[in-house]
Amino acid sequence: MSAVKKGLYYMFEIALIDDEQSWHNIFVDKLKSIFQEDIRVVSFFDGESLFEKSRPYDVAFFDVELGEDKENGLLLCKKYKTMYPEQKHIAIILTTHTELGRYGYMSNAFRYIDKLNLDEELEEAVYAIELIREDGKCIQFNFDKAGATDVRADSIVCAETERRKVILRLNNGESFYIKNNYAEVVDSLKMYGFYEIRKGIIINMKYITDVNEDYILLKGMEMKYYISRRKQREFIDVFIKWRMERASG
Repeated sequence: MSAVKKGLYYMFEIALIDDEQSWHNIFVDKLKSIFQEDIRVVSFFDGESLFEKSRPYDVAFFDVELGEDKENGLLLCKKYKTMYPEQKHIAIILTTHTELGRYGYMSNAFRYIDKLNLDEELEEAVYAIELIREDGKCIQFNFDKAGATDVRADSIVCAETERRKVILRLNNGESFYIKNNYAEVVDSLKMYGFYEIRKGIIINMKYITDVNEDYILLKGMEMKYYISRRKQREFIDVFIKWRMERASG
C-alpha cells in the first residue's frame, strides 16, 4: 500500500481529482471526520497533474465532470486502474449525475458515490475500505525453520493440519510448517476474512473460486475442500455477507 513515511509512522494517502477548489475543501473535511486516523489528501485539478506523479494512492476519488467533459473522470479512473489494478489501490467515482453510474463499473471503480448523498455513501465506502485494509495486515507466526515471521493475512490461502502440524499455504504457491497450534492459528485468522469450514482447515474467502453444496475450490489449489455438513448453511451466509461488504459498486 502506498504511504508517506514520517519517521516510523506511515500515513494513509488519498488523491482527490476534481476541478472545483470549493469542493476540495468540503470533501477533505468530510474525509478527516470519517477516517479514524490521520490521513493525507493530495488535491489534483486535472488528470495530467495526477499522472505526472506516476504513482498510486491508497484511495483515489475521481469526479466525473472535469472541465466541460461530463465523462472525463470515468476515463481517468479507467486509466488509473489499468496502471494499478491491485485491490489495495482503490478508485472511487464521484458525481451528481447518477445516470452515469453504470459507467463506474466499466472504469473498474470500487464505489460510485452520489455527491448529493455524500455523507451516507462516503461513510459506507470508508467502512468497506477499512475491511480491505484489515485483510492486508500482517500476522506473526512461528515458522519451523525461520522462527518468528510476519505474514500478510491476505497472502494466506488457507491453513490446515497436516501430519500433526499446521501448514500455511500462500498465494505464491509456497507452503510452510509452523509451530503454532491450530487453535492459535484460527484465533489469529478469523478476523481477516477466514472461515473454518471444518475442524483442521480454515480458508481465506478471498481465494474461493467455486462453491458447491458440500465443498469449495480455492485459487491455486488442485484439491476440493469439503465443508462440514453442520456448517454448510452458515458458511453460505457468511460468504455472501463477506462478498457484499467488500464488493465493488
